[in-house]
Amino acid sequence: MPRSVLVLYNPEKPAVADALAHVRELVNAHGRVVAELETDNLPIHPDQARGADLIVVLGGDGTLMSQSRRCVHLGLPMLGVNLGKLGFMAEFDLESLRPQAPSLFDGSPLMVQDRPMLRVTVHNPDGSPCNAHAPLERTLALNDAVITAGPPYRMISVAVTIDGARGPTITGDGLIVCTPIGSTAYNASAGGPIVSPDVEAMVFTPLAAQSLSFRPVVVSSRSTIALAVDRVNEDHPEGHAGTSLVLDGQVVGRLHAGQHVLIRQHARPVRFVRNPQVTYWGTLLNKMKWAPPPPPRRRQPLPPPPPPRQERAMTAKFQDYYQLLSLSRSASSDDIQKSYRTLARKYHPDLNKESGAEQSFKAINEAYEVLKDDKKRALYDRLGENWKHGQEFRPHPGSNGPSRSNRTRPPRAARSTPGPNFSTSDSADFSEFFESIFGPGGFSTSADDDFASAGRANPRSRPRQRQGQTHEAQLTLSLADLARPATHRISLSADNAAPRAYDVRIPPGVTDGSVIRLPGQGAPGSSGAPAGDLLLTIKVTPDPRFRIDELNKHDLHTVVPIAPWQAALGGKATVPTLDGDITLTIPPGSQPAQKLRIRGRGLPKKSGDPGDLFAELRITIPRTLSPDERVAYEALAKASNPDPSPA
Repeated sequence: MPRSVLVLYNPEKPAVADALAHVRELVNAHGRVVAELETDNLPIHPDQARGADLIVVLGGDGTLMSQSRRCVHLGLPMLGVNLGKLGFMAEFDLESLRPQAPSLFDGSPLMVQDRPMLRVTVHNPDGSPCNAHAPLERTLALNDAVITAGPPYRMISVAVTIDGARGPTITGDGLIVCTPIGSTAYNASAGGPIVSPDVEAMVFTPLAAQSLSFRPVVVSSRSTIALAVDRVNEDHPEGHAGTSLVLDGQVVGRLHAGQHVLIRQHARPVRFVRNPQVTYWGTLLNKMKWAPPPPPRRRQPLPPPPPPRQERAMTAKFQDYYQLLSLSRSASSDDIQKSYRTLARKYHPDLNKESGAEQSFKAINEAYEVLKDDKKRALYDRLGENWKHGQEFRPHPGSNGPSRSNRTRPPRAARSTPGPNFSTSDSADFSEFFESIFGPGGFSTSADDDFASAGRANPRSRPRQRQGQTHEAQLTLSLADLARPATHRISLSADNAAPRAYDVRIPPGVTDGSVIRLPGQGAPGSSGAPAGDLLLTIKVTPDPRFRIDELNKHDLHTVVPIAPWQAALGGKATVPTLDGDITLTIPPGSQPAQKLRIRGRGLPKKSGDPGDLFAELRITIPRTLSPDERVAYEALAKASNPDPSPA
């Protein structure tokens, strides 16, 4: 008999629409699709899977893991089609699914294997359960249950009891309890053993235990592990989470000193459809890279000997300042300024991204700095084009050249220095400019420092360029600012300097703790080096209406109070969003702490697509009852099942 298939697909996976159409075609060719649902963390009602005898999950291992918790109560076999990277548990992909589709969907027997799950409950010191009203999927784990220390990452203490017998007390960063199928995940990276999924066992592995003698332990799957949390890291006042309970990588709650965590095997396993062409050990070898052989050792040829060192004269190609600015030597000051502005705009690095534009821009600025000043321009006209080569001075053809009366140092003294060394009576204003070209000592204004100049004229003694320091600041934004990215004007001051205004564009995807870099807006560099950057760390002001999701910071959570009769019968409730209040439909039979996903009402992601808003239902019990309400509640108590525990 052809199979009836319920298809669950992860809308966050790339190309999921094409994959969904492909799977729909394969299933309908040999069976039929009864329903297609997006994956989320809400349990599937039996009515949604009515008539289905197989579940196909499109996504990665994480999707298959979350849907196992969501669907285990249905008892249906699950077939994972991998759209992610690894594909350890999701053994099929689109390529291998097509040739096997007839035998998978026409009613032929399937290769199905049961995989155990963990049931995790938290109890207060008095023994009362903390998560008694939590949805079932919030207490199940397919891979592992982890107690992690959390910020500020001080060591915690967890006392272990197995089947009522007192075990060790672990002092460290936490503890992992995993199933055999989860032994290749966090457990393996923490040094725990890899256990075949056919073995009925549980493994608990310490995280960075203080004792060097503590080793991972394998116990029977029928055991009950009790973990007494003796010392924890409490929640930080700034909102950082402390010691937490994590199931399959998802934080499900905080842990406090004195609480107990009970871990046992869940009564119902999840049923996975196996790929006949895939083996567990082959997956370990090929995908987990289990014990890869060392690469073959190859003899590397010896590098050739370095070429003999050759001394080369340091020469620089002269660039005439008038030619750089496309001017004649008789150009006026207005002509110089007009030509500079035209060329500077043409070669400015922010406007011209071509190779060499930045070097041309610097050369144009250097020429303009000399020619715009009458004294510097007259000196340049007298020195001629050979002054950069370090040769004996020869006047430029057509120029008058420096008179012998202006020389305060004999030519012999000038030739004794490694580089050019000129001196004039009116050159004091230009020493800093020429030092930037020749280095310290390349140009002197007095004959008294001949020996000092000669000792400093080596090009290696030029001032070193240092990039400016990076400045850091904090930018406080509201959730509304993140929801509607825009440009914000801020004012900052550094080192008691005058405040400076910045226009900061808030891009999509920015969340609490994100860092925005403003290149070149930090401290200025030295000796022509570029300025540093300005780093702005985003701090989001708390909003009493919303809470940012700890794992996906683009999702928001809000608490929606409802009355008991609304939870039982269904109804309408007002839910706040960043864009204003909306009306939410409450389904009948809603449970305390149940979360309803409102798509597209979260914070924008980098792609521009918005995250989601999760409305957490909180059932409010009236403190006082009117006579009519009391009569109604008493009638409800008589008509209801006396055992309120979930089935």
